[in-house]
Amino acid sequence: MLTRKDLREEIAKVFQWREGTATGGSSTTVVDTSLLLFANDYWNGSHVLVLSADGAAPDGESRMVTDYVASTYTLNVLPSFSSNVEAGDTYQLYQNVTPDEINLAIARSCRGMEVATSLTPSTTQLDYQLTSAYGLQRKQQMTGVFVRAQNNLKTMPTRVFYWDLEDAEGLLTLRMPTLLTASDSFWITYTLDENSILSDTAEVNLPASLIRARVMVYCLEMVMARQGGPGLERWGQITSYWRDKLKSETSMFQPSADKVVNYDWTGRPRRTAEDALNIRSIYG
Repeated sequence: MLTRKDLREEIAKVFQWREGTATGGSSTTVVDTSLLLFANDYWNGSHVLVLSADGAAPDGESRMVTDYVASTYTLNVLPSFSSNVEAGDTYQLYQNVTPDEINLAIARSCRGMEVATSLTPSTTQLDYQLTSAYGLQRKQQMTGVFVRAQNNLKTMPTRVFYWDLEDAEGLLTLRMPTLLTASDSFWITYTLDENSILSDTAEVNLPASLIRARVMVYCLEMVMARQGGPGLERWGQITSYWRDKLKSETSMFQPSADKVVNYDWTGRPRRTAEDALNIRSIYG
């Protein structure tokens, strides 16, 4: 199962992406001696994301590179990081799109998709705090509550009715109508919204190829909006490829139902090419 970080890195590779370990730095610079293959100003305009700084600032902060000095392997950034970048901190470089733009595209691509979260049944209380249901923000997202008695896989799960969801300043509590037994299997289903995938550790429990294609189209549309004449054709070709890819993935995971009007209700065999192509009526 992919996390947001995994998916972001897959997307970034299409737009030029690099991960490295700093050999030094400050609040306005990242130094990495392994950048020796890149010419002066090569990384200008890209964004540097501090991926890991031992859990302290500037962990997770992203800044724009204003100048790359090849002779000193130094990335100069603005605005300043909240703390100094130090040797051993890992970072990522993003060209053409920013990490925040990819994160936003991931959240938008997951919006409306249904996910399920298992809960531990209680024999003593009706209330369940939904802290483990990542991406669940409000009652309107809930689509169902299900119980399979005794976790018997030979029986169909039962949809639970008359449950309630209480929102106490962002703390969601599911209130069940009856007590469960310890051996029951118990889960909820809900749809994601644009605020559902907010951290790098959040798991994208959805068809990875479909979400990847959606994110690519979102990101490419942002890139296309910033292009001048020289880059327009190249990025246009890439966008066209991923739009076709998205159509293919959507038809695979969300097939459209056959239309009733196309069904031959007469039972007559189709005898001509015109009939087979629906060029003329099957009634003559």
